[in-house]
Amino acid sequence: MKNSLLKLVSASLAVLVLFSTFSFTVEKHFCGDFLMGISFTGEVDKCEMGASKEMKSSCCKDEIAHVEGQEILQQQIEKNYTFKTQKVFIAFFQAYVDSFQVHESKNLLLEDFSPPDISNNFQVSFQCFLI
Repeated sequence: MKNSLLKLVSASLAVLVLFSTFSFTVEKHFCGDFLMGISFTGEVDKCEMGASKEMKSSCCKDEIAHVEGQEILQQQIEKNYTFKTQKVFIAFFQAYVDSFQVHESKNLLLEDFSPPDISNNFQVSFQCFLI
């Protein structure tokens, strides 16, 4: 659940950044109060009423909406990294890379191992008995 939500938010933010830099134009053609055509790419198709030369006052009108995108992007500022900050960055990067590596542990089975001899009987020494 958490991973899918994180992926959804990341994808939506990436799309938001991508579309904030685009510029586009929307053209609409109205005949009277009715929307007859809309175009996102190129010119919209005109109706026959607006194309006739005989009509002196046309009831058709075109609306053009131009949406400007962001053209000036923030430039990267050069920072002078000191030796101390470089060491911190290298340590963080190494810890981050190591977290994704799979380390296989070898199970050492000692077959002929006998437990050590108990020299003192602790139950008798501490007078602790199970009743």
